[in-house]
Amino acid sequence: MPDTLLLQAASRLRMPNLTPNTILQRSIPDAISDRVGLIDAYQGIGEWADAARADIRAMQALRGRKLDKLDEAERATAFKVLCCAESWNESLAYAMGPAGAKVLRAAQRIRQTRLTTFGKSALEAMAEQAVAVDIREAPTILAALAASAPARAAR
Repeated sequence: MPDTLLLQAASRLRMPNLTPNTILQRSIPDAISDRVGLIDAYQGIGEWADAARADIRAMQALRGRKLDKLDEAERATAFKVLCCAESWNESLAYAMGPAGAKVLRAAQRIRQTRLTTFGKSALEAMAEQAVAVDIREAPTILAALAASAPARAAR
């Protein structure tokens, strides 16, 4: 089974000079697989499962569409397609160990396309601004933040 997944994922992204449109189209099945996994994780019930189903419908609507022809909502969905496909391929590659090298390269190519086409996600941008803190100083820092909370709310 893993060999089949490896071949499917790697074959979709094998050529060296794929356009962002091609990578988007080839990423849709992997992004849908990621969302199906989320539905399964929630046993198909609840708001997260419903949101994943809505994502799948929106992702399917992008089939055959070019990036430069998408409206704002569709571009947001295209961004999500690339994020989900990147995550799916990266997870699959790590689960496969050394045999997942081609899938990991596919994930890297999807990431590169996402970054050059859309830029970083909000989480990636925030992570760049993060500051490492010695865990032993956390109680002091949290106490200081709590003490300053009313002052910040007044602004």
